[in-house]
Amino acid sequence: MDKENYVRLTRPAQRTAGGLVAVSQVYTSLWLGSDHLLSVETNGFTENYKRFYYRDIQAIVLRKTKRWVLWLAGWAVFLLAAGVSAYAAEETIGYLLAAIFAAVVAGFLGIGYLIKGTSTTGYLRTAVQTEELPSLRRLKSARKALDRLRPLIAAAQGTLPPEEFAQRLALLQGNGTSAIPLSTAASSPATSVPPGNV
Repeated sequence: MDKENYVRLTRPAQRTAGGLVAVSQVYTSLWLGSDHLLSVETNGFTENYKRFYYRDIQAIVLRKTKRWVLWLAGWAVFLLAAGVSAYAAEETIGYLLAAIFAAVVAGFLGIGYLIKGTSTTGYLRTAVQTEELPSLRRLKSARKALDRLRPLIAAAQGTLPPEEFAQRLALLQGNGTSAIPLSTAASSPATSVPPGNV
């Protein structure tokens, strides 16, 4: 990738496959291009790229997760096991050291998670796919990234005047729909069937 033509939007974050534990270490990051958002996925040996043109992006969704609760619970179990084993060995010094270690680690983890903020999972939606964006892991940093991305999408797609936005919102709420169309074409019914789908 020619990084001279791109501006980094997010730091690399590990993509986990199959829950908390990653089978292979794959890191993803987002880069701003002139007319597209570039997702870079690397495992240290190879890099895969996906382009999302600003004109095609329909939505970016952030969903709060309980990832931090699971990590803290895992550390709590580990520290509890260390304390129990020290107590079972009937070593006062070992028990005291394990308790101090547990308190320090739990304190640092708790403070670290409070500073970093709420954990999230990000998704990007186009007309043909929904892609997970693992690098949007924290709500605070994800909002900063979206603030940088929003003007580029608006420049590529245009913006709705407030009156038209209010009319569309009222129309959708009257139909019981909670989604907001991004363009007139997106809200109108299809007029033709693509070849091969007949």
